[in-house]
Amino acid sequence: MKEGKKKPIDIIIPAKDNWDYTKNCLSTLSKNTSYPYRVIFVDNGSKEETKKAEKDTLQSLFPKSHKFIGFPKNKGWIKAANEGIFESESEYIVLSNNDVRYGKDWLTPLVRAANQDEDLGIIASTAATSVQRWDIHCNRLGIHLPVSLSPENESALASWLQTNIPLAKSLVYVQHPVAFLCVLLRWKMVEELGFLDEDFEIGLGEDDLYCKKALYRGWKIGVCLHSYVWHHGRTTFSSEFPDEWRSMQQRNQILGRKKWENFLKENTSDTSNARMQIGEREKEEKKSTLGKDIEDLLAAAIYPPRRSSVENQILFFAGIVIATNAKLVFESGTGWGNSSRAFLIGLEKTDGFLYSCDPVKQFNFEAPRLRYFQCKSQELSKKWNGKMDGKFDIAFIDGSHERKDVEFDVQFSLKLLKNFGILIMHDVSTGQEMHRHVKQSWENFRKEGITFLSFPGLGLYQKK
Repeated sequence: MKEGKKKPIDIIIPAKDNWDYTKNCLSTLSKNTSYPYRVIFVDNGSKEETKKAEKDTLQSLFPKSHKFIGFPKNKGWIKAANEGIFESESEYIVLSNNDVRYGKDWLTPLVRAANQDEDLGIIASTAATSVQRWDIHCNRLGIHLPVSLSPENESALASWLQTNIPLAKSLVYVQHPVAFLCVLLRWKMVEELGFLDEDFEIGLGEDDLYCKKALYRGWKIGVCLHSYVWHHGRTTFSSEFPDEWRSMQQRNQILGRKKWENFLKENTSDTSNARMQIGEREKEEKKSTLGKDIEDLLAAAIYPPRRSSVENQILFFAGIVIATNAKLVFESGTGWGNSSRAFLIGLEKTDGFLYSCDPVKQFNFEAPRLRYFQCKSQELSKKWNGKMDGKFDIAFIDGSHERKDVEFDVQFSLKLLKNFGILIMHDVSTGQEMHRHVKQSWENFRKEGITFLSFPGLGLYQKK
């Protein structure tokens, strides 16, 4: 897309009553969007007075740049979004909830990021739902805001982000699903993956599955720090299904896991795309050669941006276990399980075991040599109470990037290691703000340790 010829972006907004939220959504959209766009508004069976208010406002704010689609009854967010996607004619599509308020010039950064990397299939706006969750979100993304700046002040916060975060650091690549409350999708990716899965009925969970499929197929996912929206959160679900939405969410989580397992089984023979899947060796598969295991893992690993040298990390993790004849390996931050499986391949040769902890289980495989604890390392430390100190040959840190968590992981791992055991730290040289505490902690070992892989950087230190 040439900058001189900006094609309008289709912004799809499903809505079901809750007119006050929708009115604020459309008002901030009109006020804070400078990039050319068209609104595809999908009403999901609202009351007649609400429909009239929607139509009147759309005609007033976007007289020549909107399309109204009305359902006689509520078909759910997914079917409404799919209807909008079907009607779209733009190279990029934005899916948005009707209970968001758009910050200043929110759309331009999304389009700019998409134009700069043709492999970016999904780009999410930076979004806040509440003060507490916003604080957590900021810590994960490495954003340090003035205390006086409220996330509910979308215009002021958007201006601050655009002013204080350099353009070069305004896009954060992620390896996990993002919520589709305000996301830009590349049409080329949608053509490949298809519509959102309507088996999830009204919604909740379909975006996770879509993101996983996108990663599997080689598309990247990013969060744009220069694009900010405030999200009220669960307004339609809580008003339409006040007593049922949590149980519906739980059912959809189970459905999502089953669909992902089936998707992997159906696509494991597709070697051209298998490199992007979250791997699971078939349970009936028996012990095999190291070469085959490594080859399978390299094919099955879910990769961050291509610059990250994940292949080299996988080979290193398996190799260092074998080279040191390690029997016990500790891992803080299981994540998707790439490093875990690499360690396990080596431990299969040395007859050892991997102890790994993570408060959120994201991986989808079983291994007889894996001891997984679904908790933070702080909780595991209390559980072990010193019983495992000095027993581990290797400790790998790739958990939370918050300062207190990084510092705890380092001290805990050093206690667990034997003398001359090996400490490995991940993300020591990414240059990203969100990893600054990891980098600072690694400075204590840099003189005696080894740093390699320019991105994301592995730090290697031998305990004396």
